[in-house]
Amino acid sequence: MRKGERPLQQLVNRYSEMKACGFTPEKFKSYDHLSKHPQTVQPSRIHCDGPLVNQCVNPQYRSCVVPGGCIVKATQADNCCILLDKSIVLVENFATDQGGQVVLIGRALLKKENLYEVPCQSSLLGIFYAHTLSKLCA
Repeated sequence: MRKGERPLQQLVNRYSEMKACGFTPEKFKSYDHLSKHPQTVQPSRIHCDGPLVNQCVNPQYRSCVVPGGCIVKATQADNCCILLDKSIVLVENFATDQGGQVVLIGRALLKKENLYEVPCQSSLLGIFYAHTLSKLCA
């Protein structure tokens, strides 16, 4: 959830998004369903003005469709995602590595806590209060 306003509405929206992408609280905990489909991202919207790090090169992309059909973008409204290792990242760009694979460039949120504890811990639904940004990395 991005703000403290309308938390119930945000909770319902978050749950609806998870359901539309095929996530359930059980799947969220394990990520097994994603490990069966590695490297199935579909990049779109080519550009050449984003940040690049390490050995990343053009082409760069503004968004990617990830397994389950969810879209992750490098725009402020849609740039937060949870990776397979359960880290939370703010996406700043998508680029290509030397091997031709699409990579995410962003900043990890280093500290995460439950946003609320009642009626259940928010982490059970994949909802966190996250803060403290890392350096830009791929």
